[in-house]
Amino acid sequence: MKVLVIDDSKDIRKVLRKIISGFGAEIIGEASNFPDGLELARKSDPHVIILDIKLGNGSGFDILKKIKSKKNSPVVILFSNYSAKQYRDKALKEKADYFFNKTDEFSELIDLLNELKNGFK
Repeated sequence: MKVLVIDDSKDIRKVLRKIISGFGAEIIGEASNFPDGLELARKSDPHVIILDIKLGNGSGFDILKKIKSKKNSPVVILFSNYSAKQYRDKALKEKADYFFNKTDEFSELIDLLNELKNGFK
């Protein structure tokens, strides 16, 4: 499974890299801002994108809209500290496949990634 991580937090990217690599998936790229994230999403052909809402020079929602407007788009998991209902609702409206709160749903994200990896062997 090829995973792209787009998050402004270096620490979050580091933790995700360690966990994802630990169960045999491949991190094919990382970005901390909107322009780099969008470019990597378009060029790297990921199976899964883990995407934060708050990014430098733009929003994760902007990337989500562009990615999901294409056919055969990857699985997009919004992973953010912005966990209020309006953010979850907007994520689902914009066709995010999943939404997890960084504060208390980290283990659920890991469980999902473990499930997804079996579909991309």
